[in-house]
Amino acid sequence: MDGKNQQFPGFFLTLVVICSFNLYFTGFYYTFDEMNRYQRAPGFIICYLIPLSMLILQVSVIIQYRRVLNRSIWISLLLFTSLCLCASILQVFMYGVSLNNITIAAMAILLYVYALKDMTREVERAREMEIEYYKEEKAEEHALFEQTAEALASAIDAKDTYTHGLPNMATTERAKKHDWYINWIVRFLDMLIN
Repeated sequence: MDGKNQQFPGFFLTLVVICSFNLYFTGFYYTFDEMNRYQRAPGFIICYLIPLSMLILQVSVIIQYRRVLNRSIWISLLLFTSLCLCASILQVFMYGVSLNNITIAAMAILLYVYALKDMTREVERAREMEIEYYKEEKAEEHALFEQTAEALASAIDAKDTYTHGLPNMATTERAKKHDWYINWIVRFLDMLIN
């Protein structure tokens, strides 16, 4: 958000506070009758116009930063703000029902659910990346073992007077079988620990 947009909400907050203090005592927003019931006064529309302009500003910021936000979070924020905006407009014409509070509570719950879904998706993606990393490490370790076993078998064969340096596949197969036993023991120990 640029500096102009950051000062805009502060201006409206100051205006709301000043209007609330000044107009509370003048009866411009509302009054109470003899039965202590709330009655709208001629200036009640002003107390709806200021929050409506804040919601419109919020919608414009959400749309402006939609490419930065995750799609599900962007939709939930836009839905939250749009429905609150609609409820505020309806509240001007519907007296006695607190549509704003009902909408804010419902949208807060919806926003919470969307945020939980987004966090779950991110954790799942991180877990899949970690599993992929471990699989790659395991493949590299296995390839390194294969190369070591073949190099060891070649070195043994080169010194063996019986084979005179000819490749001996039996030595390589014994080393690979030894690798299978080691892997089996490691899996068994992992199973016991976990």
